[in-house]
Parts: sequence; structure tokens; C-alpha cells
Amino acid sequence: MDTGGGNWPPLYSKLLPEDVALAIETRTPINIDGRVVDYQTFDGALLHIGGASYKGLSTQADYRQKLSDHIWNRYLGGTQERLVSV
Repeated sequence: MDTGGGNWPPLYSKLLPEDVALAIETRTPINIDGRVVDYQTFDGALLHIGGASYKGLSTQADYRQKLSDHIWNRYLGGTQERLVSV
């Protein structure tokens, strides 16, 4: 998945419409300590944490750790096998 940006002129502008598919966007509510945030999910597979490095709850170290743990536990089989922790 690519949001376009700088890739539009050299790449995407040359594609025919029938050669491109759009992702289906849904919202995934995630509850961390009673704070529910709706995150974007694309095609039921890609969870997008917008602004994770510069705004909102995602910039708080404690929240980032809990969000990471939640994602690992809910979708990836648990935290015990991950190589890197936030």
C-alpha cells in the first residue's frame, strides 16, 4: 500500500485506472485503559496509526507500549516472541 505523494508523477500517473485497486477503509476501535481511539484499517489487514511519531496519545511512551502490547496480543499471537519492544 502506498498513499501516493511523491510517487504520483513518476509511477501512478502512468497507470491505467483498470490496473489500480483502492483499499477498503474501515475503523478499528482500540481501548487502552478506558480510552477508545478509532484507528484506520485498510482491507481488514493494515492497521494505520496516523501521526504516531508526532501527535496525540501515540507520542506518550506509556500509551505506545500498551498499544504495541495490545496489537501483539490481539493480532500477532502474543508478546513473547517479538524481537523488539517499544
